[in-house]
Amino acid sequence: MRPELKEILKAIRAHSGQRAYVKWEGLRRTHLVVAGNFRELRALLDRPSHDVEYFLELIQNVRPSLVQDEFYDEVDRRLHNFVAAAATLIDHTRRLVDDYAGTSFAEEYTRRKDELIAQPEATFVRDLRNFVLHYGLPTIGGTFSIGKEAFGSQIEIPTASLLTWKGWKPNSRRFLESRGEGVVLTEPLDAYAKSLDSLYQWLFPHRDVLHGAEIAEVNRLRDRFNETLTGRTPPSE
Repeated sequence: MRPELKEILKAIRAHSGQRAYVKWEGLRRTHLVVAGNFRELRALLDRPSHDVEYFLELIQNVRPSLVQDEFYDEVDRRLHNFVAAAATLIDHTRRLVDDYAGTSFAEEYTRRKDELIAQPEATFVRDLRNFVLHYGLPTIGGTFSIGKEAFGSQIEIPTASLLTWKGWKPNSRRFLESRGEGVVLTEPLDAYAKSLDSLYQWLFPHRDVLHGAEIAEVNRLRDRFNETLTGRTPPSE
């Protein structure tokens, strides 16, 4: 690499705007993992209510059903992926926000985060992550119904099987006890995912509020690197 390119690259790597960009980009990627895991899980939970052939295969009981086994195995996998990734997202965000300790941004994030985790559905999902990772996969079953003009399904976890674990926080335990015989998975998952989405819609624009000028400087250095590398000046906007 030519010396002038090395100097520009060195300046990019040392620039505070580059460090900020990498840090916030890493969090954005973690958030995309969580959002993708939620979409996959939610689509699977919804499928029996939208696909009549799939629905009928799940409720048949006259022969062994590979489709039924695969469905519940896949619910296990996607539920594990979502709750684990959601906890990872909170940990990654905490590390990022710690860099802004004492600022109004950090204080407002903490207020919003505390408001989120005070919700019983959020506490339950966070505790479910610990249940799944440290205790075992929950028992999962389905309630299927057929009407004259429609059919439906609800995928549930029996509360009795969950309450045998002693690790539930009081808020989670009260939530479980209020669910009767089973927790319909979509209810706490939807509430938690909606709250997470609201939190990160507020958070991500702060990257440019906090570091917009620095990142713009880094982008100009990148333009300079490309111009030097190719000998071409990019067209003006």
